[in-house]
Amino acid sequence: MCRTRHSVSLTLLALLMLLACGSDKADLLAPDGGGSPQPGSNEWLIPQDQIKDGGPGKDGIPSIDAPRFQSGWSNMSAVGDNDLVVIYIPSDGSQARAYPHPILDWHEVVNDRVGDKGASVTYCPLTGSTVIVDRAIVSGSGFGVSGLLYNNNLIMYDRATDSRWPQMSLLCANGPLVGTPVVPLPMIETTVATARRMFPNAEVLTTQTGHNQPYGRYPYGTYKTNSGTLFSISITDNSMHPKERIHGIIAGGASKAYTIKSLNGRVAINDQVGAAPVLIAGSGPDNFVVSFARFSHNGEPLTFSVDTSAVQIYPFNLRDDQTGSTWNILGQAISGELSGQRLTPTVNMNSYWFAWINFYPDTEVYVD
Repeated sequence: MCRTRHSVSLTLLALLMLLACGSDKADLLAPDGGGSPQPGSNEWLIPQDQIKDGGPGKDGIPSIDAPRFQSGWSNMSAVGDNDLVVIYIPSDGSQARAYPHPILDWHEVVNDRVGDKGASVTYCPLTGSTVIVDRAIVSGSGFGVSGLLYNNNLIMYDRATDSRWPQMSLLCANGPLVGTPVVPLPMIETTVATARRMFPNAEVLTTQTGHNQPYGRYPYGTYKTNSGTLFSISITDNSMHPKERIHGIIAGGASKAYTIKSLNGRVAINDQVGAAPVLIAGSGPDNFVVSFARFSHNGEPLTFSVDTSAVQIYPFNLRDDQTGSTWNILGQAISGELSGQRLTPTVNMNSYWFAWINFYPDTEVYVD
């Protein structure tokens, strides 16, 4: 069941997909009302008067360009069990990599290479949003923090062309690559405690970043739980707490939001976003959600249910009702008629509710 939000034109929706969480830490953030930057006369896909200067300037928040990793989760003094972490599982079978929020809070961009793919992990603390970007779209170059914000969200720039990329819009908003879509890579965001169980041998980003930051300290005070934002927003929607974490899916011009903590136990939701059949699998207690496109079998989209009968490192498996095949939560069929098949991840991201509704104002909200 779902309800529609804010009837806003698709043209405006496209414009609302842009900029910047490139603000620095709380004591460095310029107050809202400090004036808009002057990004120049070249084309922008968003209103320039709504672009905010976060304060520290371009690269004032330094990206991590030579990340160092350790095998497993031991000796992570700056990272606690309840902290969130972003997990990237490369499609080529390389070891999963983990990027803890307490490190991303201070850098926002990690330019990495995982297996055979260049990837940039981008995170905006002010909107609680993470997108892992395939760097092939910028000829393999990395991204940096521009220092600009739109609806409190990070605007990145690429080092190949100096174009501007609002993170949550999944689209280049300004520069030589204007209008180029982002190619997001699959990821899972969950707590460290859950990630440790699911990916015990993951390569975990360490605090050996080449920068001297107090990684054990969250830099924004009570921001995660209070109802305020540091900069103005275009739309205020109080139907849920502004900082409610949601899993948002974009498909064919439609969008839909699923609240993470409201998932009752371990669930498989067979749903649609617009005309696209999707599977949402997740767990409120385990604090994660993944989503995939449901492909057709004998003319009908597969439907799924939770399977907890097998012993595994993941919190649960899935079983499709059509063939009885067993699937893990990475979307891989591990036994049965469809063994070896893979589900295609949706285009999705987790974020705070206030951020999602500002970038996707026509969104639907799933209600159980």
